[in-house]
Amino acid sequence: MSSDSSLHRLPVATPSGPSRAARAGVALTALAATGALVLGSCDPRQAESSDLRLLYTATLDGYIEPCGCTKGKTGGIDRIAAAVRANRADHPGTLFIDAGDLFSDALRVDDLKREQLLIKADEMLGMWAELGCEAMGLGDLDLALGVEALQDLSARHGVPILCANLFDADGQRPFEQSIVLERGGLKIGVFSLLGRRMQEAYAKDNTPEILLVQRRAAELGLEVGPWHEAAAEVIADLAPRTDVLLCASHLGVKVNRQLAEAFPELDLVFGGHTDNEPNPMEIIAGTPVTSSGIKGSRLNRVDFWFDSAYRKSEGRGELADVSRWIDAQISYDVTANGIVMVEGRRASLGEAEWRNRATGVHQANRGAQELIEELGEMPGGGRFAFTTVPLAMSAHRDERALQVISNYHDRLDDHWQAGAPPSNHPTPRFVGPESCYGCHTEQYEFWKSTQHSRAFATLAATRQHTDVECIGCHTVGWEQARGFDHPAASAGFENVQCAACHGAGGPHVKGGLSYFDRQRLIDEPPSTCAKCHNDEHDPRFKSDFAQRLPRVTCPPMPLAGGGSGPLLASYREGAELAESLDAPDWGLSSQLWLMAGETSRSLDAARTWSEQDPRNQVIKANLAEKLVVAGEYAESLVLVDEILDRQPSNGRAWTMKAAALLGLGENEASLEAGREAYSIMPDDWTNARLLAEAAAALGDRMGAVDLLRAHLERRPMDEEYLGALLASLLGTD
Repeated sequence: MSSDSSLHRLPVATPSGPSRAARAGVALTALAATGALVLGSCDPRQAESSDLRLLYTATLDGYIEPCGCTKGKTGGIDRIAAAVRANRADHPGTLFIDAGDLFSDALRVDDLKREQLLIKADEMLGMWAELGCEAMGLGDLDLALGVEALQDLSARHGVPILCANLFDADGQRPFEQSIVLERGGLKIGVFSLLGRRMQEAYAKDNTPEILLVQRRAAELGLEVGPWHEAAAEVIADLAPRTDVLLCASHLGVKVNRQLAEAFPELDLVFGGHTDNEPNPMEIIAGTPVTSSGIKGSRLNRVDFWFDSAYRKSEGRGELADVSRWIDAQISYDVTANGIVMVEGRRASLGEAEWRNRATGVHQANRGAQELIEELGEMPGGGRFAFTTVPLAMSAHRDERALQVISNYHDRLDDHWQAGAPPSNHPTPRFVGPESCYGCHTEQYEFWKSTQHSRAFATLAATRQHTDVECIGCHTVGWEQARGFDHPAASAGFENVQCAACHGAGGPHVKGGLSYFDRQRLIDEPPSTCAKCHNDEHDPRFKSDFAQRLPRVTCPPMPLAGGGSGPLLASYREGAELAESLDAPDWGLSSQLWLMAGETSRSLDAARTWSEQDPRNQVIKANLAEKLVVAGEYAESLVLVDEILDRQPSNGRAWTMKAAALLGLGENEASLEAGREAYSIMPDDWTNARLLAEAAAALGDRMGAVDLLRAHLERRPMDEEYLGALLASLLGTD
């Protein structure tokens, strides 16, 4: 064997009896060998065809196609199918096996989702059967469909579902224990094992869930038996009559290591559930243990080359890992395909973007070619390679699989439309954004300009508008009280409406004081956004949140006396109702009269409230504020000084003092008070404005400009309040 230092050599364990791989080398007959990989016509060097190639998928989690919300869409059964067909054309004896979690992303699903999953599973397993899938290992999440449904799918499509350690109440296995395949004179035994307690295959938003598979099995009248006992039984059965032994494991990487250690006669342990560990391949007791990515973003490939020099029994043989050679070739193929794709999009991309992308893909292609040259000829002898075939947007797409995806959408829509209930919109809670238009015209028009207002159209464009796995993030009210719970009854609930951020608006628009009840209308926290903008759909959302929030943040409410006629009328109505209560709410009425532009009535209400409790500091501050607005600066200063005597760090009081002093023309004193206010409340645009106005009044126009610019650089959202003042100071208004 080659002495190239780049070759990773691995010692092999030495159990008693002849080596399984040695028997494979003896039994091996000439396999069909084309020597070409995918895109073989571009290869700078042809690789020696392997004696046995396995392609496997795992943890698709029902992703028949990439989520349309995810940038850089990868995977989908269309790209998987194209890659499988290409490998089969290159290597006719290729095995294709699914290691489980093909249909669902959860152990338990509600009735609606299960109805949908049954349709999806039928299309997916039918496509796998067309691709010649030899078997499917049972995944824990596949149990969401139920045993009878899985058995029916397996029988109809002719794809055996394997699980050696799952038993029903009678002690019988509901699925096949193992199968034996034959390729070119090699007999290949395949079995699968299921874990009792597992970590989910990937961490949703960095919080991995522990999946209690045994508990879920018990709910279905099943028991997950000990994996070690089942493995010993099935290996004892298969070993004497096969040449190669593969385990499509659903135990998780940590237990897979124990499996390989306990049974070194295994030639490969493969599956999903990486247990969040980064290494996709290890050698344990001479056996490769490989794990899969998620949601079909890559197709896993394992190649074996057998020869008589490889002997586990002698303890001197070596299993050479030549994955780097195959990886380099695949990288070359993928980037070569990327060159073709980018060139084909030159006109649509524009010259600058095309040049940028073309430069990147050509550099990557040259790098792959240089690595191939650096590695040289692949070593001979007994060896294996584990590689993953990336299924990026540029990957070939299989026309038949695209038709299957289309069939799925048609069947799903037909299923939900049949007997769908009429929409119940509007409801007492969900009334639609149009109901906000009269009072919040500017906010409504802004919302209409955002992608949130078109969220449902993106589903309709891809015919996913009745997909229960998508609809919740493109509507409001899905599966909520007084919302909707049937995917074909979404009329009126479409798009990410005002209710997504402010809560259901029905109680708010009843009129009168309901407009101003903060318990009825709320501002949802940023975590609300993360329910849909999660790590899966929008991985950069958390880091980019501060920059992206302004894109969907509605304009602020108008200042006092501003806004539409209906808005001002609602303020007046609310103020009158607040004063007509058995226990009048003078604080609320004072504020509502102010917002309605009725300064004198606002001040009257504030005085009435103060007379009821003249010592209350909150009530005193409210009166001081209304006095400043009404131009009663001297009286306001008296109250403000009383507040500051007791609360010297009261930022709002310092703001009112700065405003009152400015109104009295005491600009120096106003500037000092403004500095105090700004130091305590630097995010309040009012304080920035007062400081700038005081500085300008003292002749320091550029100082005022510098202050406003610094504030707006830190808080650009205050442009609406400070922009006009800045423009006037610069003489550009």
